[in-house]
Amino acid sequence: MASLLQKITFLFVAIYIKLFVKLEVFGRENLNGLKPPLIVVANHKSYFDHWLLGYALMGGPGSPFIPLRFFTSDYFFNVWWTGWGVFLKATGAFRTHRGEGLEVSLKEPMDILKKGGTVIFYPEGGIVKNPDIGKPKRGIGALGFWSKERILPVSIKGSNDKNSGVKITFGQPFYIKDITKEPELRGDGNDYRDAANAVMDKVKGLFNSN
Repeated sequence: MASLLQKITFLFVAIYIKLFVKLEVFGRENLNGLKPPLIVVANHKSYFDHWLLGYALMGGPGSPFIPLRFFTSDYFFNVWWTGWGVFLKATGAFRTHRGEGLEVSLKEPMDILKKGGTVIFYPEGGIVKNPDIGKPKRGIGALGFWSKERILPVSIKGSNDKNSGVKITFGQPFYIKDITKEPELRGDGNDYRDAANAVMDKVKGLFNSN
């Protein structure tokens, strides 16, 4: 169901972007041969980020990354009468379960990755409106350690002011073990935080490159 609805939704998104958004995509070569299971990590500047990123990542209805699964604020599921929670869940979203602990909040993305899916992760935990990139939460570090799956870093620039143009840059995929120093691991929650900072440094490097 999510795959079909995503294809239909992104068809309309593609039309909107073609007509109204000046979008530049860099680093597409880093997607060559890339397949799920995959964790896509990006900074977060606006509510439209997911649709811009999905459009750039998928490239067409035959994309191996479909369906894209992503965290969404508990708020949209709690205000059920608005219909947003139903729509977002149908198009691939799942709850953040904020404040319930890593084991609870990461259970669904772990299951998705085990089944060979694609998870989109915004480590800042919300939209960051200032010009720079915000500090990451430790969840991405834990997900990288627990799943041991590849991570694709992505930067999104200008989505909070689409009139000036949006730039999306894909970096080279990596594993958590590639960016952490095993002898320095302490075996506690600080490992997750340090790994999250290392992941976000990859995204920040892309953000500052264009």
